[in-house]
Amino acid sequence: MENTLTRYCQGVDLEWLELSHDEHEIEKQKAQRAAELRTLKDEVSQLRLSYLQMMGQQLHGLSFNDLRHLERQLSNGLHSVEDKKKQKIIEENERLRKQVEELQRTVKTASYDGGEKEEESDSDISVTSLQLGLSCDGNKKRKASKSESLCNDSRSQVGSE
Repeated sequence: MENTLTRYCQGVDLEWLELSHDEHEIEKQKAQRAAELRTLKDEVSQLRLSYLQMMGQQLHGLSFNDLRHLERQLSNGLHSVEDKKKQKIIEENERLRKQVEELQRTVKTASYDGGEKEEESDSDISVTSLQLGLSCDGNKKRKASKSESLCNDSRSQVGSE
């Protein structure tokens, strides 16, 4: 029984040592996290101040050299924005140029197809004329003479007034 009690006491001592060791580790981790949190808060505060200075605010504590450095940063940033804007404009112009070329090709193809249709309609007229026994030239001459007579009639009416 004494042996059992001795082992029990040793086990309790080990558990207490483990608990105190775990508590020590937990406290150590809490301290590390608190330090990390302070560091992050300081970094956020510094970034917020830099942002406000870039926006032209919170400039009262800056020296001449600090202001000159800030001006260079802003100037470099502005040049980068202008370069990016120019690049976007060039890309957009290129895209639009390709679109115009494609539309021009489409229009040329459509007008070429339309030209074939006119030729087909002329050939349809000539086939019809041949089937009726009319000459192709005669059909065009008759159309021309009708339009000329209409034009001549309108001139004569204008001349008589």
